[in-house]
Amino acid sequence: MNSREFIARMSEQSGLSPKLCRSILKIYCKTVIDSMNRGERVVMTGFGIFQPVIRPAHQGRNPKNGTLIDIPERRAMRFVPSKVLRKSLSQEWEKNKAGR
Repeated sequence: MNSREFIARMSEQSGLSPKLCRSILKIYCKTVIDSMNRGERVVMTGFGIFQPVIRPAHQGRNPKNGTLIDIPERRAMRFVPSKVLRKSLSQEWEKNKAGR
């Protein structure tokens, strides 16, 4: 599902206009990004937790020639799904698996 399809589904389920749904999604994404940049966790009860992490510097290999390269420390984001989301995904997977 891409952004356009997601916005259409949001609009359909909420009864809000696609334009308003697009604005809401942009604000949501900007808020999560701003929070990550400040080093804050974003807890969405029933969905999951977005949390910033620091990936430490390490050495890797250039796949073309095998030489060692230094990979610098970097900031990244981790998503931890809630128990509700994990349970829902497992139930749907089992249901689809049984229907095959």
